[in-house]
Amino acid sequence: MQKTLRFRVIPLSALLTASLMGGCIKEDLSDCPPIVIPPEPGMIEVMVVTAYDWDTKQDFTVSGNVHDASLFFFNDNEMPTLIEGGYNSVPQELLGQERPMPQVVLDSIPKGEAVWISAWGNIETNFDVWAYPEWGDEIIQEFLYIEPSDEYPGFYEPPGEILFGLREIVPGEIVDTRLDRIETLPDGTKKLIHEIEITQLFSRLHLQVENLPEGTKAEDYYVILSEQNNGYDYTGSPYEGEQREMRVEDGVFNSEGFLVSSKPHNLVPSVDSDGVIDAESGMTLRLFRKAPTRAEGDIDLTGPVTKADYGDGDYIGLFQHMTTNVRIRFPETGDGRIEVTVKITPWHEVYQWSEWGK
Repeated sequence: MQKTLRFRVIPLSALLTASLMGGCIKEDLSDCPPIVIPPEPGMIEVMVVTAYDWDTKQDFTVSGNVHDASLFFFNDNEMPTLIEGGYNSVPQELLGQERPMPQVVLDSIPKGEAVWISAWGNIETNFDVWAYPEWGDEIIQEFLYIEPSDEYPGFYEPPGEILFGLREIVPGEIVDTRLDRIETLPDGTKKLIHEIEITQLFSRLHLQVENLPEGTKAEDYYVILSEQNNGYDYTGSPYEGEQREMRVEDGVFNSEGFLVSSKPHNLVPSVDSDGVIDAESGMTLRLFRKAPTRAEGDIDLTGPVTKADYGDGDYIGLFQHMTTNVRIRFPETGDGRIEVTVKITPWHEVYQWSEWGK
């Protein structure tokens, strides 16, 4: 699917910062300064794509949760452009295995100059949709985006798991001593291996709604999430273009009779790296109950929910690699105000609310 996309020039300094984040993603940046060590001539050059869990740092390349990888190679110019033919797809069965560096990439990069790789996992087997730009075009701002819902026109649905990594490679050289290494084959040939790591990219959202009327079904309810970024640029940063509305309705009633998310929802982060949450970066949600018949309108049970009691924040924020847990508690008697509480937890952790919300 092709879409008209906007362009943005990314300063080279931003790329260098992204490279450090990608190359030393498991370590403190101060421990991984870029080091260039020229290897011996006449060696072969390969790449390998691996995946690791953001929280645990454990490798899960062959877990089956990574379906494929898509690699985009671009040059190191002040106005980066995609290298012609610099797209490489890695199927699931070849993840974690060495593959030759694309010759078209090696041939197009002058000796000693860098090539950048924007690496994505699961974008071809997911319901996330993206657009191939023309080769040689400037790198586009809206590089990966989420396709509108087929079932609910005008709305979007939370995507599945996407992984991402960005790193710099200098053909024929070692740039990162943790990710680049040289091995000697039995016949004495040297082999230069470039490892490309990818990891989870999203924020997560888990919802819990208490004191809904007895006898109702989970499929009677849905949530609309507003002010959502809809994708990422090629450096893995949220694309802050047109805001989207997500429709979420895969809740279940748990053993306590609370409506909860069947699993946390993946969403594009809504806050900057400094953690500021405001009216521009915060998220708004509304809980609806479906009307009994098509002739009636769905019932907005909450109105716009934007404020919550957590720390110094007034708005619901989505933090990259963290889970935002939102608890909506209706009064038990039908009188009184709706209570909304938010807790931020690690990526894999869903907050267990106590009976009294402590």
